[in-house]
Amino acid sequence: MTKLLGRILGTSFAALALAASPAAATTIIYSLSMTGAQEVPTAGDPDGTGLGTLTINDTSGLISWSLTYANIVAPSAMHIHGPAAPVGVAAGVFVGLGVATSGGPGTLISSITTSAANALAINTTPANFYVNIHNATYPGGAIRGQLGTVVPEPGTLALLALGLFGLVGAGRQRS
Repeated sequence: MTKLLGRILGTSFAALALAASPAAATTIIYSLSMTGAQEVPTAGDPDGTGLGTLTINDTSGLISWSLTYANIVAPSAMHIHGPAAPVGVAAGVFVGLGVATSGGPGTLISSITTSAANALAINTTPANFYVNIHNATYPGGAIRGQLGTVVPEPGTLALLALGLFGLVGAGRQRS
């Protein structure tokens, strides 16, 4: 009886330990479309643009980015702002990203590590954060892009394509 009770309690504690263990890391890739018109409270560079991705892992705190920009003076700083910064609202710097790049002119490609808490905050409510690039001409921000648009994982796209293929095939069989 004692052995049976010990096994039951041991199994229960093991189940509780697994249930309480942290979930697997969440890595999310955000698509960025940056313009000067998105900057607030004053507009940034009227013809400045930027496109790319920002990837955030909320367990390791790794943030990496690959951006291209055009029609702006050389960047002097780049930040993630938030956490209470939906579209049209300005906020303080949340994570400094820097402007070092492993790419050529017109690119910002690099990574940094922030705290897991910062990364989790961004991944939990991405629409309340934005990225902007500053320069000498627009020290308050030349271009800005809101987070929130998630790039679908390749597996998701493959499943979607397979499902559409199946629907088309089923429709042809009925005809």
